Amino acid sequence: MSKSLQREQGMPVPLLTDFVKVAAHYAAADDVSLLTLTGLVRLGRFRWKSSEALELARAFDPQNRDERLVRAFVDALRRLPAESIEDLLAREDVGAEFYESALFDAPIRFRYAISRIFSLLGWNVRLDLLHTFLSDIMRNEAQHTVVSFNYDLFLDRAISESVKDWHWHCGYGFDVPYAVTADPTDHGVDAQSVAAHVCQSSVRLLKPHGSLNWLLPVHQPSAAMPFCDGPTTVRVDSVGRPEYVNTLELWPRVAYPNGNWPGQQVGLGIVAPLRRKETALKILKDTRAEEFTAVLEADEAFVLGWSIPETDDDQRSLIRYAASMRAKPLDRVVVVNLNQPPDYFERIAETFIVNLSSVQIWNDGFADYMRAHTGEEKMP
Repeated sequence: MSKSLQREQGMPVPLLTDFVKVAAHYAAADDVSLLTLTGLVRLGRFRWKSSEALELARAFDPQNRDERLVRAFVDALRRLPAESIEDLLAREDVGAEFYESALFDAPIRFRYAISRIFSLLGWNVRLDLLHTFLSDIMRNEAQHTVVSFNYDLFLDRAISESVKDWHWHCGYGFDVPYAVTADPTDHGVDAQSVAAHVCQSSVRLLKPHGSLNWLLPVHQPSAAMPFCDGPTTVRVDSVGRPEYVNTLELWPRVAYPNGNWPGQQVGLGIVAPLRRKETALKILKDTRAEEFTAVLEADEAFVLGWSIPETDDDQRSLIRYAASMRAKPLDRVVVVNLNQPPDYFERIAETFIVNLSSVQIWNDGFADYMRAHTGEEKMP
């Protein structure tokens, strides 16, 4: 769904499947994105090899940026067949020198790059579509659970702006004890304890793959899954709304109240999109349990832009198992996507275990669904 919120071509929103192309767009002017792409090329992660891209990647010197070299490298990447970032990260280093494998750690580079791109994007997207959608569903005073497989904060921000009683402490389906209003540094930014409030939000946002504003304790910095159990800290702005982390520190730390300086080393709390999602962390186990209960007890479901990739087979299995345990099928499943074939909607129906007659199809994008649903144009 994030892609459907894109406002203009000059600020593209990345997907996992077009991450390299979008990153190349930003890399033309951003060294963080550029270093990630040169690292992936030098590690030999691309299935489709380019001797031109490899030569340019090894020639690039971040201390002496050559604009002609950068343009040539970006253009070389754009010409290559599209490859999913999931495949790039799951693949082993091929043909890389030893020092290159040590220098260009793919999972760490991925976290920095994806965070950087969304930080550059900021809120320059159509959050108004999400505000309208949330306002519409909130007319029903029942409990609403939103499950997002995306790392970005578009939903987080829109919910915090649209839902009066949503709070970062309890709004993610598990207790978040701390927040920071500045990016973590290697000296340790001070975390704030949660202030007194009433935990009764009508909307919960569950993020089984993590979030770009979560700072989790780090156990093994260079591992594909570096995190360990411990307190979650969220990055928020001065009024408590979710905000992107925009630090480039190698060893960012958070200093908890009454803790020891310089505090706990933390990392961006997202699960790198490898083929086996890590669910050993307690917060991810709790999130999956909440997700299961939501599917088990819901009256209806909205599926907005989920492409059901192979790497989400665990999520598809979870949803199907929860649906199989229901006392009765969901009343309806509203599916909003763009130009999907019939078998996609059949897979949705099979996942939620409903008849096709219970699936409402909107196949011309989220903006079209919102125009029709809010009465801006005649309903079909």
